[in-house]
Amino acid sequence: MIRWPSAWTWKRTKIWSIQLTTEIISAQNFLEAIPDGHPDLPLHLNNIGKLYQSRYRLTGKLDDISEAISFGRKAVSLTPDGHASLPMYLTDLGIWYESYFKSTNRIVDLSESIAYRQKAIHLTPEGDATLPAQLVALGDSFLQRFEWTENKTDVAEAITCQKRAISLIPECDCNMPAWSHNLGTTYITHFECTGDVANLTEAIASIQSSIQHTSDADPKLSKQLDHLARSYQLRFQKVGNLVDLHEAISLREKAFQLLPEGHIDTPIMLYNLGYLYEALFQSAKHRSELDKAVSNYSNAINSTTGIPSFKLVASKRLAKISEELYPSQSIKAYSSAIKLVTQLASLYQTITMRNINLREISNTSTLAAAFAFKLGRSDLALEWLEQGRGLVWGQLNSLRTPLDDLRAKDPNLADDVVRVASALETSAYRPREDVGPEEANLEKMRQRYEDEASTHMQLAQKWDELLEKVRKLPDFEDFLQSQSCSAIFDHLPKSGVVVLINVHKDRCDALALTPGASQPIHIPLIEFSYSKALTLHNHLRANLHSSVGRMRDVEPLTRGMRMERNFGLKYILSQLWHCVVKPILDALGFTEPPSEKKRIWWCTTGPLSFLPIHAAGIYGEPETETGNVLADFAISSYTPTVRALLDRLKAYRVQENKKSGLCMISQPNTPGLPPIPKAAEEVQIIERLVKDSASRVCCLKGAAATVDQAAIEMQAYSFIHFACHANQDTDEPLKSAFALHDGLLELSSIIQNRLDGVDLAFLSACQTSTGDETLSEEAVHLAAGMMAAGYRGVVATMWSIRDSYAPEFAKDFYEDLLERSGGLSGRECCLRTPPCYPETSRKARGRRDRPRIISPRLGSLRSFWMLNSQHSLQPCRHILAGLPFCPFVQMNKQENIHLHLQFGDRHQR
Repeated sequence: MIRWPSAWTWKRTKIWSIQLTTEIISAQNFLEAIPDGHPDLPLHLNNIGKLYQSRYRLTGKLDDISEAISFGRKAVSLTPDGHASLPMYLTDLGIWYESYFKSTNRIVDLSESIAYRQKAIHLTPEGDATLPAQLVALGDSFLQRFEWTENKTDVAEAITCQKRAISLIPECDCNMPAWSHNLGTTYITHFECTGDVANLTEAIASIQSSIQHTSDADPKLSKQLDHLARSYQLRFQKVGNLVDLHEAISLREKAFQLLPEGHIDTPIMLYNLGYLYEALFQSAKHRSELDKAVSNYSNAINSTTGIPSFKLVASKRLAKISEELYPSQSIKAYSSAIKLVTQLASLYQTITMRNINLREISNTSTLAAAFAFKLGRSDLALEWLEQGRGLVWGQLNSLRTPLDDLRAKDPNLADDVVRVASALETSAYRPREDVGPEEANLEKMRQRYEDEASTHMQLAQKWDELLEKVRKLPDFEDFLQSQSCSAIFDHLPKSGVVVLINVHKDRCDALALTPGASQPIHIPLIEFSYSKALTLHNHLRANLHSSVGRMRDVEPLTRGMRMERNFGLKYILSQLWHCVVKPILDALGFTEPPSEKKRIWWCTTGPLSFLPIHAAGIYGEPETETGNVLADFAISSYTPTVRALLDRLKAYRVQENKKSGLCMISQPNTPGLPPIPKAAEEVQIIERLVKDSASRVCCLKGAAATVDQAAIEMQAYSFIHFACHANQDTDEPLKSAFALHDGLLELSSIIQNRLDGVDLAFLSACQTSTGDETLSEEAVHLAAGMMAAGYRGVVATMWSIRDSYAPEFAKDFYEDLLERSGGLSGRECCLRTPPCYPETSRKARGRRDRPRIISPRLGSLRSFWMLNSQHSLQPCRHILAGLPFCPFVQMNKQENIHLHLQFGDRHQR
């Protein structure tokens, strides 16, 4: 957590700021009395610049540092060459430009700083006492610029400055240890840029010199030894000389011994030691080295101090090296790793920060599951995948868990849980705010941030205390705990199969969860791989990028998606069929298309999460019309995790729905965005369809569709239909939004409203379930957010849809819904959604007079295909596109969850 200064510090800062302001005014008044050409004028100008610099350090206002630069430039311009004070003025100006750079991150300002510092050094006499410090500061500036530009020339310049500075001071100078150490680390950086091993030799010499000038009692010695060990380690990795590796181990052992007990660097040091012993084991193959690596990694994980992210890295390394010889140790390490992932994405962070933390570590569960499959432990693979995926939405769902059983046991405790959960949820949506230097009320802004962060931390601590208290009650030991494999099987849907597919670089496997069983069916996907999934995803994305959709139609309505000869959609879907779907169907015994189609819930991971597995099949071969596409065998649905599916079922059983009716929001001409004229036609069609069957219908059109009014109507109606633009913000998912007439209806505000008793959200907008490729295990998109807000079902798009087809999709959907349920009766509508209508599909297929979109009515499964007279996909004339889908749910009378899938098409004219 960011720790801002205390209230007393702010009060003191304010007093100092007032004093500096008074001094600035006095100095400027005095300056007015100095005539032009006076020899002291540059000095007074520079002194005023220093006053502005001092006030900038207190307030952070850019105006102050800008004024300092302005006065400094005047001082330099009025000082003649050769004047004794000119180097000082140039140095100060360089410092002020560097301060400006740190606020703006503009490289040009840092380059100005370097230029002024270089000129100051050039004018400084060789024996000047300030010259070494100036050289060190210039070297630091070069290194700063390197961090931004990665220009290795800057590193070389930094080395030149640092070497010259060291040459100008005596061996006994107090700066010698620090400057020699910094020179050594700069040589390491230069090696990483160039690969020239000579840099490591220089680094070793410099750091050794630093150590020689450092006393044994100096706390910096441990860090110096560690960096020296790193130099030997890098040289070993480059040259392969085991002598260097042994030296690195010896130095790092000494560095670790010098750390005080409980030091924050303890797990890092232990991890580095483990890494060295692992490298030694790989070279020498002695079991003792492996044992030492295991011991150091284990100690790093179990350390009481340190950053959890380093412990996570240690857990993963320990698990990996123990797989062959110590599988039980690997199981413990992977379990620790997944717990650390949940810790790094804990309720102590805001939702935004949790998603940021998960970007680099969310694949930990798929790594662990790959090992579990290797061991033949499919039960463990299932548990790990459930524990380490979908964390953010799962946490939100936990905060909204019904507490009827707990209330019956301890009403007061249940009330406390509800109170803290509600407060913690509200606090979790606090946006990430960058307090800029021009903030008018900086003190209040920072104080408010500190207060909010402190309150959130206290709530998270209270939540942990309440959970511990609840779990001490009889029959509540597993309250809000991750479910075991057996518990998952106890709560599976009564019909259908849940298929979880783990895609990892080591291997790919599927788990089939069938009702009535006690263990998953393990299905190795021998012909599939992580690289193949990534390749298919990249080709699909390349195809989609050439298309234009709802946005919806931005430019010519006939602009479509090109089908590539080798990697078009037909190829992608056939690969998914051969490598993924067909092996799974075979393992389940689905060898022939059944008379009544099965229900399959797909739970995918990795790059497969962005591929249309529901559409897998072989298309364009009339002689094999049936039995070569997934739709011939099953009705497909998606769920981000098995837990999410079970939670929907549980919520369906316990929630009483007291709402009804349909609210539609239409934005054909959103200010500042391209028009989508068919949005108006879309809601008109739905209005005509539901006017006789829905008791309550509300339509917000055009200017009436404001952010505030939409939020009010979403609370009042059980169905919501958006026909508008939408935006997914992958950096801050809670800022993903629907574009309404007067602004953005953000996901954060929708979720905070806690919509109870709502049934279905139809998101007829672009990319509402696209997701973030860096968070494939977290389902970060608008569709998931609408589910988190309370909707039992969501119809969403995986990417852009064409505006002209959106009304047809909506018309077909609502016709089926009304035909089978008899009306928009909320819960009853969900209950009566049937599993399939093969007769309608056959009827549609019989229309062979011209290419058209048809709708095989597979219950709530919505598949729109472009057909020709042979019922095949044509890559040249009739192009399959879009493939938008909803990864979530709608209930039927067997308490099954349906996925609404949409396929779009584009005409190449």
